[in-house]
Amino acid sequence: MNSRVWFLRHWDALYSEGEVDLPEKKFYNSWLERSWEISTKTMDFNDFFEFAELHKDLDAIKRQKVADSIDALIETWTLEDKEIVFMISPFARVLETTMIAIKRLQEKWYEPSRLMIVNQLRECENFERQYLKACVFGWECEINWDTIVLDKSITNPEDKSVTDYFFDEWFHAIPKEYLESIWAYERISSIEKYQDVESRSQKDISRILKHVDSDQFLCMVWHQVFTDRMVLAQEEYKNGGQKPSEILLLDDIWTYERISWETRKW
Repeated sequence: MNSRVWFLRHWDALYSEGEVDLPEKKFYNSWLERSWEISTKTMDFNDFFEFAELHKDLDAIKRQKVADSIDALIETWTLEDKEIVFMISPFARVLETTMIAIKRLQEKWYEPSRLMIVNQLRECENFERQYLKACVFGWECEINWDTIVLDKSITNPEDKSVTDYFFDEWFHAIPKEYLESIWAYERISSIEKYQDVESRSQKDISRILKHVDSDQFLCMVWHQVFTDRMVLAQEEYKNGGQKPSEILLLDDIWTYERISWETRKW
C-alpha cells in the first residue's frame, strides 16, 4: 500500500474536558481558520508536551494502548526518510493521545517535524458525553446548571445502544415538547448533526490530503465521527467503526489498512 496518510483515533477518555483554548501562538489563513503550529525548525515539542500535560483526559490505565498502536505501525510500515507531520483536533483527549504517540516515535528514533492543532478537526459542536448516556439510559445530567433526570421511555423508546443512538443521531428525534418541558430543548437541539460536521470539514480535509507530499507521512489525530463518516463503509461504522487508538493507513484511492495494539507482534 502506498500510504502517506494515517488516521489515529484518540483512546477512551474521561470526558472531563472538551475543546481546549489554544495558546496565543496561533496562525490564521484563508482555509485553516485558527490553528496553532509547532515546527522543529523553530522550537522542540516540549512546548506542546507542557501544554498537553495541562489537559490530560485519557483513562490512565490504558494509555499504553496508544504507544502499542504506534509500535504496531512501526513494525508494519517503513517510516525512514519520511517527514512526519501531525494535524490534530483541539480536544484534550486528542492532545494527550498525540503526546503519547509523538513520545513513542521519538523513543524509536523517529522525530516528527511539525504539529498543527486545527480548528476544523473539532468534534460535534455542543456534544457532551453526559447527554448521550442520560438520553440512552435515562440517567441524570446537568443542563443550564440544573440537574435533571431524563425519561428513557421518551428519549430512547427503542432501547438503542450507546453506539446506535449516537450514530443515528437520536438526540434530534426527542420530541420538542418534552425537551421544552424540562428546559433542555435549546441545549440538546444545539448538538451538531453528523451531516453538518461533514459539510464543514470534508472540503478542508480533502484539501489537506491533496497537499501531502510524497516524502511526508501525515498523521491526523481526531475523532471517530470523521473516520467513520468519511472513510469507512456504513456497515463497518455501524459495527463499531474505528476503535480507540486504532490507526487507519489510507492510500491514494481511499483503500485502507487497519493497525492497532491488537495487531502488534509480541
